[in-house]
Amino acid sequence: MKIQPRKAVMDFAIAMEEKLQMNDSDKGKKGWKKNKDDRYLHRKLLEEVAEYFVALNDDCFDDLSLIDEFISAIQGAKSEKVNCNKATTKRAQREELADIGNMAMMLHDNTK
Repeated sequence: MKIQPRKAVMDFAIAMEEKLQMNDSDKGKKGWKKNKDDRYLHRKLLEEVAEYFVALNDDCFDDLSLIDEFISAIQGAKSEKVNCNKATTKRAQREELADIGNMAMMLHDNTK
């Protein structure tokens, strides 16, 4: 099955590539591949989400309400967690990362 990406997905992919290329001079191409410790990338993901909420400049998202929302989201995710073996864990991680990317793409598209 051939997939034709939506315009919003392509616009988002281009925006991501622009950011990667801007950082190439600082970190080198594919800098994330050099760091074998994914915990660094996990922290960076949280940092970027925090920077997004700061950029919103919305009083509804003060520090404590964001922390409360995040804790509620974690609790909700844990209550829905399905026991899975190692073979499906990597697949589940990839699916969740695609969900994160999709949410970011939708928000990116809504900023036009």
